[in-house]
Amino acid sequence: MRMEKSTAYESQYQERLDQQQQEKEKIALEAARLVKNGDTVFIDAGTTAFFIAKAISHLERITIITNDLFTAAQLEMRPSGRIMVTGGMRRSMYHELVGAVAEDFIRSTHADIAFIGVDGIDWMGNVCIANFDEMGIKRAMLQSAARKVIVADHGKIGHAALVRICYLKDADCLITDDGLSTDHLKKLKKVGNDIVL
Repeated sequence: MRMEKSTAYESQYQERLDQQQQEKEKIALEAARLVKNGDTVFIDAGTTAFFIAKAISHLERITIITNDLFTAAQLEMRPSGRIMVTGGMRRSMYHELVGAVAEDFIRSTHADIAFIGVDGIDWMGNVCIANFDEMGIKRAMLQSAARKVIVADHGKIGHAALVRICYLKDADCLITDDGLSTDHLKKLKKVGNDIVL
C-alpha cells in the first residue's frame, strides 16, 4: 500500500532539485514569457523558482529580488540586470532567508510580478506550504506584487500541506506542467483563475 506524505513533510533542497526537473524547466520557460525587460521580479526560495530565475536572467535591466541564497549565488556572475537579496535569518538546512527582516524588506518594495512556489494545492483551492517559517515572506511577496503567479509541478496538485498561504483564486495564474489528467485539470479550473500548462 502506498503511503501518502504527511502535510508537514518537506524534502531537502537537493532532493527537490532532482525531482521533476524537466517539468520545472518547462514551467520556468512558461513563466519567462510573462517577464519583460526592465521588470522587477520577486522570486521566492525553492527549486522551481531557481529555474525561473535562470530562465529570465538574460533580460536587460531586470531586477530579481529573492530570499534564496542558492539562486542569488548562481546568478551573481550574469552580466544583465541586478539581484537583490532580502536579508533575514537563514533557515536551517535550506538556502533561504526568512523572518521579520526578510518580510519587512519585501513589504518596503514593489514588484511587477511574483513567482511563488508551493508544496501543495488541494481541490478546494488552498495553496499550501509545509512549514510556518516561509509563510510570512510568501504572503508578503504576493501582497507586494502587481501580478501574482503560483508555480507548481503536477505532483503537487490535489495535495494539501500544513500552512495555507492563499487561495488559488487570489493569484492571477497558476503555471504547472502537462502531467495533469483531464479530470484533474477540470477540477483545478473550478477553484483557480488562469491555468497555464
